[in-house]
Amino acid sequence: MAELIIIVVFFLAFAIRTSWFQTWAAQQVASYLSEEWGTDVSIEKVDIVFFDQVDIEGIYVADKLNDTLLYSSLVHADIADWSLSESFVTVERAELTDAFCYIRKYKGDTTFNFQHIIDYFASDEPEDTSKSSFEVNVNTIALNNINFIYQDQNAEPVKYGMDFSNLHFQNLSGEFSQFGLMGDSISVKISGLQLKEHSGFTLAELSTDILYCPELASLKNLKLAFNNSLLLADYFELQTPKGGVEFSNFVSEVRFNAHISNSRVSLADVAYFVPDIWGMDDIVRLENVEIKGPVYGMRLNNTRISLLKNTLIAGNFQIPDLADFNSAFFSEQIDTFRTSVSDIEALNLSPFLEDGEKHIELPSSYERAHIVLLTDGHFDGGIEDFVVDGDLRSGLGNLHSQNGIRFHKMEDGLYYYDGPEGNPHGQDLIVENVNLRAISGNPALGEISGYLDISGRGFSEKDLNIDFTGNLSKIGLDGYNYHGIKVKKGNFTDNVFTGVIDIEDDNLALNYDGKVDLKGSMYFDFTVKIDSAHLADLNFYGDTTNRFESTVKVKVRGTSMETISGDVTITDLKFKERNIDFEMDTMALYISRSKLSDTIHLYSPYLTIDLSGKFDFTDIYPVLQTQLSYVVDNLVPPKEVAKTKNKYFDLDIKLTNVNPLLQFVDDQMYISEDSRIQAYYNVQQNVLPWM
Repeated sequence: MAELIIIVVFFLAFAIRTSWFQTWAAQQVASYLSEEWGTDVSIEKVDIVFFDQVDIEGIYVADKLNDTLLYSSLVHADIADWSLSESFVTVERAELTDAFCYIRKYKGDTTFNFQHIIDYFASDEPEDTSKSSFEVNVNTIALNNINFIYQDQNAEPVKYGMDFSNLHFQNLSGEFSQFGLMGDSISVKISGLQLKEHSGFTLAELSTDILYCPELASLKNLKLAFNNSLLLADYFELQTPKGGVEFSNFVSEVRFNAHISNSRVSLADVAYFVPDIWGMDDIVRLENVEIKGPVYGMRLNNTRISLLKNTLIAGNFQIPDLADFNSAFFSEQIDTFRTSVSDIEALNLSPFLEDGEKHIELPSSYERAHIVLLTDGHFDGGIEDFVVDGDLRSGLGNLHSQNGIRFHKMEDGLYYYDGPEGNPHGQDLIVENVNLRAISGNPALGEISGYLDISGRGFSEKDLNIDFTGNLSKIGLDGYNYHGIKVKKGNFTDNVFTGVIDIEDDNLALNYDGKVDLKGSMYFDFTVKIDSAHLADLNFYGDTTNRFESTVKVKVRGTSMETISGDVTITDLKFKERNIDFEMDTMALYISRSKLSDTIHLYSPYLTIDLSGKFDFTDIYPVLQTQLSYVVDNLVPPKEVAKTKNKYFDLDIKLTNVNPLLQFVDDQMYISEDSRIQAYYNVQQNVLPWM
């Protein structure tokens, strides 16, 4: 009998070390769990070698509908030490290879597909903590080609980006090591964690040293790489000095402490988490960011972020307490904001453009701006009351503010603006050599310099009402730079400019008083009193020194010479040039238009002109000049009129006493007083008969 027992013990000792026995024993456990859970559980093979290495192959666990919950091709463990008497085992390295895990919430179901396992292990009896537990220590856990699916079949699918209700991680690999447990602190090192998600998102690498305790969650030496992004942080901490209760009010109490540098973030990667920017793919370079404080109140110090070739933002910023957005206080310091026209046009803005466009195209005249640079910028205050200032420079000119501009939201919902409180009157907007020609596209305009004191309300065309005064040291017009321009009163509202302006230039002294309505067909109603104007120096008339003074009253409507109508009156005109000394009390021009006929009436003490018909105002002079050349060919050369736009007109000229005007043409010429010229023109005859 003793021999038999010895043989059996010997046989068992031998069998327990064989793979077929280990597999048989594991399969019995799997079969038991299958009956208990009511689903399929199986193990293909177990191989324990000298209790130093353990290989378990083909682990399969079905979910509550007998679909796959978990499958692993191989679980491998290297045993460093173990003791049954002391109830511990130390695993040097555990590897999970070629595994599949499917977490699902089926259509119409409210629980996950592993709920049957949770229910099985759940117990209503209190846990007996007096018994010693078996301690398992693992030094390194390695994941090799793990596939994980999380799916909530009740959720609506997401069109773009990461669908957090339908995740599919493929080829998940990486190592977890240097586990530590000291008191209530847990530490672990993650190395080379990587995966691919079926949306296209790729985690190329996650490596960091993690420390967690109730007062701190810390990531040190963080390396986080995505498809086209690389985030490097010396440290990234979440501080909870009250032991973690702060997480219940995360945005206000959990404090961040991080330093990110030498990193790059692809907007295409960010779009997986922010679908609104899907389609953008530019790279943002985080050269340096120091993060401190909770989300509400977070400081971003020594920030330096760049984009494309020339775009850079540097400064110190703060995220205010946004719990009550209307009461949030901002304190933003922009040391440098730099961009360029080429960067603006190169930025991929496809989510915000129509017809499949990716880029905006600025007017070609804006290319002269080249680099746009804002320095010493500030934004201080709440969303309803704040002050902004800064120095803006570009190839199109410079803008500054002496004390900044204050914006204040009133009960009517509109923003009102003025100089800052305590100093409301100053040089709110200072301009230096701003190129109006390039900005407006009007070739007649030049550069402008000076300052304005502004106050007003609103930003939209409907609400805008702005008052301004100031001095312009220079403004270019038709090749001449005017100086000494004082805006005594100015207002712009409802697309109407009203103002009083004095000009004290070396070659021009005048006063402007009136308004210009820019709406629709445009309307001009103003008076210009010219005390002195040297027309030749102003590039208006002549090539020698001359002097002109007069008062001009304008009431006209129209956007071009083809649509203009109204009255222009010139009084007290005086003109001097060389030996010419000319004066005129009054000259009036009246223009009226209808569908059938246009009428121009010019009255002066020297001549009266009546012109009626359908004619092209910009094209009529060549016709008249050509016909006059037939009469006075020694004074008036002919013009090409083969392509004239004029249809027909009647002309009546009464020469009351035109001789004082002839001195501007030929002082030897004389025309009898009360002479009269009458003519008509018809495009079909292409002639202008004289009557």
